[in-house]
Formats: sequence, structure tokens, C-alpha cells
Amino acid sequence: MAKAALPLLSLFAAAPALAQPQPQPKDSVAFTIDGQAYEFALPEDFCLPDARQQAVARSIAALDPQNDTMVHVYHCAPDNEDYIIVKVQKQRQRLPWDNATFLEMAEQHFSSEFGRAMLEDEAEEAGSAVNRGAEGQMKISGSTMGYAGRDAVCAYLRGVTTVEDAGGAVTVRSSSCMTLKGGYLLAVHAYGLAEEGTEFDLLARRSLAAAEGIEVRAAE
Repeated sequence: MAKAALPLLSLFAAAPALAQPQPQPKDSVAFTIDGQAYEFALPEDFCLPDARQQAVARSIAALDPQNDTMVHVYHCAPDNEDYIIVKVQKQRQRLPWDNATFLEMAEQHFSSEFGRAMLEDEAEEAGSAVNRGAEGQMKISGSTMGYAGRDAVCAYLRGVTTVEDAGGAVTVRSSSCMTLKGGYLLAVHAYGLAEEGTEFDLLARRSLAAAEGIEVRAAE
């Protein structure tokens, strides 16, 4: 895949949602992408969903027509609605670059006028897709997304959206780590409620920790 693939990077924005977690006695979860095996170490304070939350997670994943959800974990505290999702594009192929090369290309793309406009357009379209799929049960509005720099592991996207359902409206903040592992481009999204004081810096640290906890295993 050449540089033409880069405009697809910003299609990883996942639909925000709310759920109540219960701690689960497991510290990692395995997943595969086209036969490539991975192990995801749960970040500190995050737990796997129980059966009810798994059903919610599947419903959330179904609202995203562009990406497959590999992992969906929740904050372990019952009164904390923050969560983390790992996604990969549905239309994908193994990429020939190392992560350092990808991060340089991502920075050039997301920092350009074209890339910035695309992020905003796709944030709006992602909200519209959720609204269509939610059939009135949930409404997304005011979605924005922008590039927030990079480090040695991630190219970061930062977003804000308003989520409204029968219980009222909340503002959801997100930090997304884009990283290349095992030849596949992964998007690690960390979400939190602005009303609970969850800051972007904390979300960025969470998305980084989650990305660093993804290990590539021997291909199946």
C-alpha cells in the first residue's frame, strides 16, 4: 500500500457510548487480524466487559461501518464510564513500513490542510453514521477531530463529541493512538466524559499505555 492509503487513517474514529463495567479476573486478551496473532494487556484500572456489556459492545461495534473492533474494555470502577477500544480497518492489507516510517507519513498527512479538513469531515460523517444506525436511541452532534502530535509509538488524534440519549446529554473526549504493529495499522481509542473531568492528557496516556500493551505473537 502506498501513500494513497493515508487518507484512510482518519476513518478509525469509533462511536462513543456509555456503559457500566464490572471487574473481571483477567489481565490480557488475545485477538487475530487475518491470521496475525496479538495479545492485549489490559491497562491499569481497566477490565473486560461482563456478558451484558459484551452485548452493548457488539451493538457499538455494529454502528461503525469502516472498522472491526478487536478489543473493548471499560474502567473497572462502577461509577466511571471511561473506556478503551482497539480497532482495525475492514478494508486492509499488511503494510510494508516500520512504525517509525508510518508515524512520519502520518504526521505529514494529518498536519496538512487536506488532512485537517478530512479529519473534520470524517468526524462529522462518523456521527451521522451513528445517528443512522442508532435509529433515534442516541444522537451524536458537534463532533470534532484533530491531529495532536506524535511520539515514538503513536500518532495522536484528539476529538470531542456530544452524545445524547434518554438520560440526557454528555460531552465525550477522546484520544486515539494510531500505531503500526505486526504489519497492520491499529487505532487505540481512549474515551472519557468531560463532565467527570477526564482530561485529554490522561486519555493520551491511556491510549499510549494500551498501545504499548499490544504484543505481536507468532503468525497463525
